[in-house]
Amino acid sequence: MNLYLQERSENYYNAGFKARVDCDKILEQQGYSLGLIHIHKFQFLQRVSNFWDLGTIRSKLTKCDKLFLQYPYYSQAQDGLKFYKKLLTNFSGKVECLIHDISWYRTEKKIEPELCYLLERSDKVIVHTSAMKDLLVQKCFIDENKIKILYLFDYLSETSPNPININGKTIIFAGNLKKSPFISELYKLPNELKFNLYGIHSDYIKESPNCSYKGKFHPDNLSAIEGNWGLVWDGERIDTCSGGFGEYLKINSSHKLSLYLAACKPVIVWRESSLSNFIEKNKLGIVVNSLYDINKKLSELTDQEKKEIIKNVERISISLRKGDMLRKCL
Repeated sequence: MNLYLQERSENYYNAGFKARVDCDKILEQQGYSLGLIHIHKFQFLQRVSNFWDLGTIRSKLTKCDKLFLQYPYYSQAQDGLKFYKKLLTNFSGKVECLIHDISWYRTEKKIEPELCYLLERSDKVIVHTSAMKDLLVQKCFIDENKIKILYLFDYLSETSPNPININGKTIIFAGNLKKSPFISELYKLPNELKFNLYGIHSDYIKESPNCSYKGKFHPDNLSAIEGNWGLVWDGERIDTCSGGFGEYLKINSSHKLSLYLAACKPVIVWRESSLSNFIEKNKLGIVVNSLYDINKKLSELTDQEKKEIIKNVERISISLRKGDMLRKCL
């Protein structure tokens, strides 16, 4: 038996957890069974639940050949290392681990002790990018041969995206607008570019002739986002990606990148981001140093380049909506 662990709270199925929910669905399709960890608001209920969940999962592990974990884990925020050491004690099967986020590195340029322990204990580690692989080999001294690179998170959806239209210059930016100060500067860009912003409203939004707030949408409804291109950007500035979130783009694969491609939107990414070479090599969009470069770059695309981008975006959209990226790593 192969087992995967799922941490479930009352808001497990919101947009922020889509990457995990999609991963769970793919694992189920691959024959993995569920081991459930409950998350509670109240400390007493959490302690009781921890005791029960630990015993239940340990019992399942006695019949298990392979255990799949997704990091970070949230239910054991204070005692995560102790909980997972208890869980893995005496387990002789293989451990697989998918990394969603390395939060300490984003804010402090450090690797969490819990992650280093988990990587050392794992037989297979699935990371976002080559840059993340190099970082973990350097910081946690793990064997690079057990690392698989995902490149793009899958984005499961049963709804069909709108047909691709690469000729326009309407750019989508979707996500946490409250951590995206650069959007307050979009009005400085040429009016030929139109920006559609999606997410929870933020004080950074400054609506202008070239910038509109479009509200929220259900993450599975790929036809809800309107525009021609998807933007992956972070930080406070429009001339470069800056700060801790900008630096994090140098190692991670943003989930919004998968959203855009699943929705048949070619992408615009920062040249220093970890996936800029992947986007260029696979002809999935354009790469820029600054948002000031976008208008010129789009205008210079030839008909042949547009045809190649359309073909490749349509191909990758199908793969992401089917779950092919994780399935290959498994």
